[in-house]
Amino acid sequence: MDSILTPSLHVIFNGGCRSKAVCRAGAGHTGKRAIESYVICSSCCNATNSGTLTECNANLCGLTTRNKHSNQCYYCGDDADAKQGSVYDPSLCRKIKACADDEVCRTTTSNTAGIFTYEFGCSQLLQCQLRTITDLESQGVVTGVDMGHLIQTGAIVGRKRQTNICDICCGDGLCNDAECQSVRSRILTFAKAGRFNYTTLRLIR
Repeated sequence: MDSILTPSLHVIFNGGCRSKAVCRAGAGHTGKRAIESYVICSSCCNATNSGTLTECNANLCGLTTRNKHSNQCYYCGDDADAKQGSVYDPSLCRKIKACADDEVCRTTTSNTAGIFTYEFGCSQLLQCQLRTITDLESQGVVTGVDMGHLIQTGAIVGRKRQTNICDICCGDGLCNDAECQSVRSRILTFAKAGRFNYTTLRLIR
């Protein structure tokens, strides 16, 4: 599934089949596809059900459908108690969790001694606002958000890991559908185009 931003700032999706070799190499080609369009997400999946290929790409690149709820996020963890955890393969984080009303989706990539681990799940909105806005401003986006206000409300970004190389949040249903850098790239593209809500952390479509 490719998610493409058009010159008129509309998002279109292009789904289908792709070479396994291309997918293993990183699925995609985020960046300029042509002068007039920009690929903000490109992701692959290979889910099977009873030997029949399912439409797993319906859940990629922030694609939303009527049966998705705004407070649902992908997570890695135990189905019994929905406890979130980390994995070595981000494709394993395809479980869906209903987050609390004051939570949004989060995706994190960490590197410890050269070993990458991935976390997907829910996180408190105020902390996510500070985390995501700080990340965007470090990449040159002028958000105009009063960071002091967020800090005063208790949205302190804890650093339980010093190895996080990407840590970002988003507010749309199942928006943490890809590895952290892909989600960050999508958010950054919309933010630069003035199409990202810094309060809800949702894309403005």
